[in-house]
Amino acid sequence: MGKRHRSVTLQADGQHLMTDVWTSVGVLVGIAAVWLTGWLWFDPIIALLVGANILFTGYRLLRSPLSNLLSRSLPEEELTTLNAALADFREECGVAFPSARTVQSGRHRHAFVVMAVPGDWSVNMTHELAHDLEDAIAAALPGTETFIHVEPLAGSDAH
Repeated sequence: MGKRHRSVTLQADGQHLMTDVWTSVGVLVGIAAVWLTGWLWFDPIIALLVGANILFTGYRLLRSPLSNLLSRSLPEEELTTLNAALADFREECGVAFPSARTVQSGRHRHAFVVMAVPGDWSVNMTHELAHDLEDAIAAALPGTETFIHVEPLAGSDAH
């Protein structure tokens, strides 16, 4: 659920819970191994493995929130989804997208799109298309805030 909702807190809670589960399993395996074999050295070896798991999970928990504080482009699969939505509009409506930039910061994602339209289009027509594009991007990438800047298409009849 943490990945689905892009929530660092839920992801951290899930990893913390799994660390507790593996720690409990390690304790039980250590007790059983020593009891079954009589080899006392099993206990510290399993304790070291459990400790290494805790340290590794702690490192991942610290690294993930720190990287989420930094802005970055959307992941490649999400960029592909965005470009597919733009391609649909490019083909169906005869517009161009000279620039499309994305930013992801924490669970927030933004798309900044420049849409070039024929110069003789009305403001209403352009506004409707921009609204439809925002809806298409929201359907393809739920939770994305989209900003569309409109420019005249190069070589069109703009005044």
